[in-house]
Amino acid sequence: MSMTLIAFLVSFSFAGEEDRPSTMELVDGSTKKGVITQISGEKITLLTPEGSAEVPIDQIIAIDVATPRPLAPAQWKIALSLDGGGLLLVDNVTSDDRNIELALGDRQPMTIPIASVRGILFGPVSPAFIDEWKKKCEQPRSKDVLLADKGGEQAELEGTIGKLSGERISFTVDGESVDVRRERVRALYFASAHVPVKSSITVLEVNGNLWPVQKIEWNNLGVTLTGESIGSQLRQKSDIARIDFSADRVIYLSDMDPENEEHIPYLDTTWPIARDRNFSNGPIRIGGQSFRKGIVIHSKTTVSYPLHSSYRRLQLTAGLERDAGPLGKAVLQFLVDEKLVKELVITAESAPTDVTIDVSRARHLTIVVDYGPLADLGDHVALGNARLLK
Repeated sequence: MSMTLIAFLVSFSFAGEEDRPSTMELVDGSTKKGVITQISGEKITLLTPEGSAEVPIDQIIAIDVATPRPLAPAQWKIALSLDGGGLLLVDNVTSDDRNIELALGDRQPMTIPIASVRGILFGPVSPAFIDEWKKKCEQPRSKDVLLADKGGEQAELEGTIGKLSGERISFTVDGESVDVRRERVRALYFASAHVPVKSSITVLEVNGNLWPVQKIEWNNLGVTLTGESIGSQLRQKSDIARIDFSADRVIYLSDMDPENEEHIPYLDTTWPIARDRNFSNGPIRIGGQSFRKGIVIHSKTTVSYPLHSSYRRLQLTAGLERDAGPLGKAVLQFLVDEKLVKELVITAESAPTDVTIDVSRARHLTIVVDYGPLADLGDHVALGNARLLK
């Protein structure tokens, strides 16, 4: 056994949570495993069994550092949507005319400019409401909006959001300022003239926080995240679950709008495609794997996506979604410019199948999930991390 490998194994034996091995996904489709020792400038340094390795950041799609354990929506207290695609789960928010102060558990309070915040959500809420809130946060608007409970119904008011305290929110409507009790407020949407542009790097923490980042540094002191909407924040290495560099290199099918989607129900129940969750609003699971991104399709569905000339390949993991039960069996087809290029029979016994399809110079991608021998019973086909790579 080489001295390098011995050193690598010894480092794992004494490693704490902050020195756990990570899996790096590269642009060429390969992976590299090791312990991150440094992120600085345009490269990442890993300790691998072969020794220390430097990998240029522009060759990396993402790094999985730990398994995220995000809070369930029923556990949310307050969520903030940030410019750049960020989402922070916090215990409390207060504000003055310019800044918002966030309480994040036992950490030091964090201050960010109000101009960086797209919206605030007061939990707990349902997953469906979270999706609606996120979409509204991304919409340009000329005025602030306050969504409050009124007589058992929800009412939207346009005006200007003022100071936030622990118990009340100041809100101005038609020149008249009122203080609204915070327990009546479901959500706030801040005026913004632009559609948010996703940050070049996103950092997912174990608890579900998603930080929009322009620069990341990893060293003995911890992990420093720097971004336009968050300033500079020092986080612990043990906080980090995933570092995603894919903003300008990868697009996920769940983030794309299909050019055509046709669902033919076997009986009367319709099954629209589920994005980034299964049909029970839980995480997408195939076998023993969970996927943060992906789509779940029920038979019989045909969905087509437009392709840009810069896309080179489609990559995904296919299988029956774990909630589908033991009887599901469906036919999965992939067509590129109307030509069938791959067909799989997906059953509950099928192992997760990695799929890579060349889409160079293609204009259309079509995915078909067809009925199996038991009609559409349990035909929940999951495409985990389904994405197009440039």
